[in-house]
Amino acid sequence: MSTKEVNRRTLESFVKSGALDGLDGTRKQKIESIHELLEQKLKQKKSVLQGQLSFGEMFAAGEEKEDFQFHFPDVGEYAKEQLFMEEKEVTGIYISGHPMEEYENLWSKKISATTQDFQLDEESGQAKLQDKQKVIAGGILQTLTLKITKNNQLMAFATLEDLFGQIELVIFPKVFEQYRNLLQTDAKVFVQGNVVLEEESTGKMIAEKFASFDDSKQELWLQYADKESFLKNQEE
Repeated sequence: MSTKEVNRRTLESFVKSGALDGLDGTRKQKIESIHELLEQKLKQKKSVLQGQLSFGEMFAAGEEKEDFQFHFPDVGEYAKEQLFMEEKEVTGIYISGHPMEEYENLWSKKISATTQDFQLDEESGQAKLQDKQKVIAGGILQTLTLKITKNNQLMAFATLEDLFGQIELVIFPKVFEQYRNLLQTDAKVFVQGNVVLEEESTGKMIAEKFASFDDSKQELWLQYADKESFLKNQEE
């Protein structure tokens, strides 16, 4: 195909989505070879148009054939997480895996609720969680939208994604200022906060505290069923 139908951006999208995984070479090798491959194709096209090389001669044996063979650079492959993120960047979904899989053991031990628990059941119309319930969730921050309040302070709305789905986080100014260094797109965080359930929609979470997956081993978060249980424990 000509470079009009398949340009650099098209090839990069094919590679990142995994559409060319059946061909030789890793995705990283293909990405880093695109410029050279396109240059080589352009050179071949010019040779044919100028009568220096026929289409049949491009597949001839010997030195002429070797001139048009391509060898990938020895650059290995991208890390799995980068492969997954690029798949979603191009297609909107993860295809060959999920970036959370590597952290599943740590994640499952630290959380008290998944994003699925915020979902309303189709039959009962109820979620597993209760409104205003305090929970700990964890996942990847997919989006982060900043907003200036009437008091000229910064707050944020974020999307937290785990292995089951997504929920929206509402981050008020005081919390945003305290944890703003952690609040970056693609950051892996645990978040403690209060559930907000809404009719006919996925629940939200009012964030109160954040911790990075990397720093989570240094912290211990205790969760009580209610305020009375907490006060009783403090007395003891």
